[in-house]
Amino acid sequence: MRSRMAEPAPRSSFANRAPPPARALSAVLVLLASACSTGITSGTGEPPGDERRGAAEGTRDEPVTGPAPAPAGRFARLTHTQWENTVRDLLRLDDASGLSSTFPSDARTAGFLFDNHELSLEVDQVLSGAYASAAEALAARVSSDPSALARILPPDTGNERERARAFVTQLGERAFRRPLEPQEVEAFAGLFELGRNAYDDVSGFNAGARFVLEAFLRSPFFLYRIESSAEPVGATIPLSDYEVAQRLSYLFTGSMPDDRLFEAARAGALSRPNDVRLQAMRLLSTPGARRSIVRFHDQLLDFAKYETISPSPRAFPGIGDDYADAVRTSSELFVEDLVVREAGTFADLMTSSEAFVNADLAGVYGLDGQFGPDFVKVELPANERRGIFNQLGFLASNATSVNPDPIHRGVFIATRVLCIGIAAPPDGVPPLPPIENGTNRQVVENHTQSSHVCQACHAQLINPFGFPFENYDAAGAYRTRDNGEPVDASSRPIIDNEPREIENSIELVEALSESRQAHECFVSHLLEYAFGRQRVPLDEELLEALTDASLAGTPILELLVRIAESSAFLTRSAEELP
Repeated sequence: MRSRMAEPAPRSSFANRAPPPARALSAVLVLLASACSTGITSGTGEPPGDERRGAAEGTRDEPVTGPAPAPAGRFARLTHTQWENTVRDLLRLDDASGLSSTFPSDARTAGFLFDNHELSLEVDQVLSGAYASAAEALAARVSSDPSALARILPPDTGNERERARAFVTQLGERAFRRPLEPQEVEAFAGLFELGRNAYDDVSGFNAGARFVLEAFLRSPFFLYRIESSAEPVGATIPLSDYEVAQRLSYLFTGSMPDDRLFEAARAGALSRPNDVRLQAMRLLSTPGARRSIVRFHDQLLDFAKYETISPSPRAFPGIGDDYADAVRTSSELFVEDLVVREAGTFADLMTSSEAFVNADLAGVYGLDGQFGPDFVKVELPANERRGIFNQLGFLASNATSVNPDPIHRGVFIATRVLCIGIAAPPDGVPPLPPIENGTNRQVVENHTQSSHVCQACHAQLINPFGFPFENYDAAGAYRTRDNGEPVDASSRPIIDNEPREIENSIELVEALSESRQAHECFVSHLLEYAFGRQRVPLDEELLEALTDASLAGTPILELLVRIAESSAFLTRSAEELP
């Protein structure tokens, strides 16, 4: 097992209690230690338990073919968002617990846009302690609420011992996303009995359930998405039905498998690509999928940066204090509607004239009509607004409080839409001078082309992608004049290795919508998000196929489904990352 699985045992909340709880704590730690030393650690032997192949043994009559998967790890820790979603769904809570707010922030891998990079999701002493505290709090909260506990307990048959074992078996399968091994059932059943006397404020059956629940939530099998299948077929190892269910659920909903996905795994109905497609299509209709897809775009398009939007009250007296929140809500509604409800394409994301506005945003957009506090869907003037990058969020978040910022607008388009690598600016670059005469563009041109060092990046890689947005001020409002002079939004960016004559941002986003480079860049982001790692050469075959599909007008949702039914998703490499 990789070294980061060997974290120190979580600090116990029972440490200062009487001997019975101390003995119970020892049992928990022994269980956790034994869990980390099962057959999954070697990566070479048979997977533990018949359920690894489950009912699907011998049913792969439709071989999984296609591009080989890249070497990867087998122990991906849940992100904080995944932890929240999984706890909510495991315990069948009405809302998220909110306890992940106490977790330390995860480090981000350089060059990786998303929060699910496997190699950056480690557990240190601080997070280990936070997990332990959260598990204790959740177990206490649920076990003290009869209605909450009833949601996860099996029916009362009058036999407490049988009911306890059924609780361990049923909740354990959902917590670990696979059936428990017989020895695990025995161990957790033993914990249940120890737990009856482990607390000062509760005893008996509810105390046993509380103790087992806390142990589940502290187990590495809950905190990590573990893949233990080890039987190779050629250079790849087919995933078990439970492992496929886990991959599907975390890709499409950011949470554990739902009841129907568990049923499919038990029945061996996730062994063929067509079976996986059916489940993927079903998951896309769930609220969890809507949230997960918006979250992907949220991170790709950096909606978090919208929090920095703060137009100058003197320059923009009509902008309210809640402007930043409003433009973020507008962008999220746009993505959810376009990508999920309308099954839109990448080209639609670049060129759609639809938007969601309330009274505050309608004024900035210059729309006529009556608008209130609620967001409504509108059609923006197509000669002024096309796609997500001509909406207020992108424009205002890439601006100062007074002037638009073509440098950051250009860097964003170059790096995130076209996957162009741009070096960091050299040290000691002075800030832009104030605009006294001329336009914002003229000041930026003079400043960035005054030296050969700056000009090398700005002249071809940055400014040509930023200047087309000069028709939009720092708040994102459309304008035709700047400082009394006509706006010049023309440029000559290099797209698909060819210079393009562009008159404004409308022509730029149209060019991006047709660019193979842009489609390939977007697909590479989808693959990185789906696999929780950066793009590698083994991805090229799948990347090319999906890029062709995207260029042909395949919806973004369908691209995700095709990733899910690919061999790279349904198998893992026999070569494991160290």
